[in-house]
Amino acid sequence: MPAGQYFVTKIHKITHPFFILEGDVSVVTEEGFKRIRGPYYGITKAGTKRVIYTHADTTWVTVHVTKETDLKKIEEELIAKDFSEMDNILDSKNGVCKGVIK
Repeated sequence: MPAGQYFVTKIHKITHPFFILEGDVSVVTEEGFKRIRGPYYGITKAGTKRVIYTHADTTWVTVHVTKETDLKKIEEELIAKDFSEMDNILDSKNGVCKGVIK
C-alpha cells in the first residue's frame, strides 16, 4: 500500500491472522485507533472493518483458509456484504464463527 493513502477494508466473516511486513499505518476499527509499524502480526476478528492510513509504503499480508479457487466464491465465503449478514455468522454471546468455512 503506497504512503499517504486511506483504505477502507471489507467486513471479514472469519477470524484470521495478518502480518505487516514493513511500513507504518494508522488503523481505526470499532475498537479504536492504533498506530502500527512493521514488522508486526495480529489477528483480525470476524466482523472487523477497518479504516487504514499509510504513513509509509506498507506491505500488509492477510491469511485466509479456503478450499475454493474461484475468486468470486472466495469473496462470498470470506467477505460480508454488510454488518447484518454477520448476525447469521456470529454467535451473539461470544462472537464465535458458526462454521462458515465448508
